[in-house]
Amino acid sequence: MELVNVLSMTAGNQECSYAHNSSLQKNVILGSKNVLDDTIKNYGTEGFSECLNVADLGCSCGPTAFLSVTNIINSVHAVCQEKNLKAPNEFQVFLNDLPNNDFNALFKTAPTYVLKPENENGCKKPFNYYIYGVAGSFYTRLFPSKSLHLVHSSYGVHWLSQVGLLLEDDINSFNLPLYHPCTNELEALIKSESSFSIDRLETFKMNLDMRTEDEIIKSGERSGKYIAKILRAVMEPVLASHFGNNCVDKLFERYAVHASEQLSRTKIESFNIVISLTRKCKN
Repeated sequence: MELVNVLSMTAGNQECSYAHNSSLQKNVILGSKNVLDDTIKNYGTEGFSECLNVADLGCSCGPTAFLSVTNIINSVHAVCQEKNLKAPNEFQVFLNDLPNNDFNALFKTAPTYVLKPENENGCKKPFNYYIYGVAGSFYTRLFPSKSLHLVHSSYGVHWLSQVGLLLEDDINSFNLPLYHPCTNELEALIKSESSFSIDRLETFKMNLDMRTEDEIIKSGERSGKYIAKILRAVMEPVLASHFGNNCVDKLFERYAVHASEQLSRTKIESFNIVISLTRKCKN
């Protein structure tokens, strides 16, 4: 089966769904917000278009789907207030993910409006905010040339390797088109391709279990199991398509045990690269 047809987050509203296990992704979005704010501030030095076209590539379907978009809209408005610029009258928001993404769930949770910050009279008014779903891979062209003003993409996927439950031949034939570059490699690739200039490149680490001690005690769920559910929410569709559904429960039960053992010695952290690019003008 073609990878594009199975590489999606676990849909639905059940315990192991992406909707219930995307707090890590939320914290990554919040952790990179200062870079987003600075990027928008630098982009909007001379003002913004009356209708600002924004795209989020890889929006998924959980509670984080509209967080980045809301941050962008609020940041644009804050820049306009700070620099005394005219704010956009309208925002066109394009939410992109692969065709098997749960777009029905996505639009059921869509906010009907985004409130502007309070004005001098203490009143809030909604932005003119229009949402569109765009199904397809961003490795192909999704939009007309020069039709977007701001493009956001947060987080790819965390991949998990396991042994013991699967046939060796199945493991050898399982291929993940995934590579984690270091910052030097990424910077060299961007410079070599030459279409973009690097405005900012930063890294930060984050614990996979972001819960407080009180939250852990209240939930009664050990960190190993919690982390296993986070990974399962991302990995299950592609694993089940290749190895079958029967092994998935046992696979992540084992991972939860190994994660708990690892956490008894050290923290399990994710390493994140945040980068802001500007497309170079062509003569």
